[in-house]
Parts: sequence; C-alpha cells; structure tokens
Amino acid sequence: MTKEAIRRVLRTQADVEKFWTEICHPLGWARHDLWFVIVGADRCPLPLVQDVRDRPPEVEPDLVHNLVDVWRRVREELVPDGTIAVLLCRPGSAAVSADDRAWAGAITAEAAAAGVPLEVIHVASDEAITPLPLDAVA
Repeated sequence: MTKEAIRRVLRTQADVEKFWTEICHPLGWARHDLWFVIVGADRCPLPLVQDVRDRPPEVEPDLVHNLVDVWRRVREELVPDGTIAVLLCRPGSAAVSADDRAWAGAITAEAAAAGVPLEVIHVASDEAITPLPLDAVA
C-alpha cells in the first residue's frame, strides 16, 4: 500500500474509488478475490488490505457470514466507529455481472444484519473499478 493511499481520507464514494485505484494499479485479475480494508473513525484506511483469495464466482453464504462476523468482532474490539471498504476482484470486462450484484447484495444484507457499516462496494475487473451503490445491488 502506498503512503498516499494510507493517508487518503475516505469521505465519499469517489475517495474510496481513488483508494482502490491506487491499490490495484495496474488492473488485471487471474482469479476471483475479495479485498477489504477497515476505515477508522478518522476516515483513513488502516494500513493493511486483507485479501480473500480465490473466492467462488457465485455467492457462498457461509463465507459471507464468516467474513462479516470477523468484521463485526474487529469493530467491537478494535475500531468501534470504523467501517469496511470492500472490493470484489475478478477477470473480465467492466460490465457489472449478476454474480457481482449477488455478492454485493449478500455482503450488504449480512453486514446490515450484523450492524457492520460498509462503504460503497466496488468491483475491480481487468478494465475498470466500478462502484455498486445500494440501488444497483438490490
């Protein structure tokens, strides 16, 4: 992670998109991954991006549940006012797929049920980083 990315203040969806763009440059994916970073109460990302490698293209409910449970516990124990920024990574075109929407929807629903606030979820393809606002996930 670059020093600029660590110091970046993530106030808006555009800030989160710029953060992911810095982290993921150049684009190109050989597999489906899920990246996340915890954003502190100061709106700065913690200096550690976590990677769930080789996530299945289709939603795996147990994986989503376990991931959100980890986020819930981290918030409770370490960063109570923090949020989670999520990036769904995959090979292919920038067009948002049904699988992208399904993953974002599952993560959003599980996080809401657990009381874990999320930043706007983004998708990283071989061509672009695309935000998935809530109305695009439903």
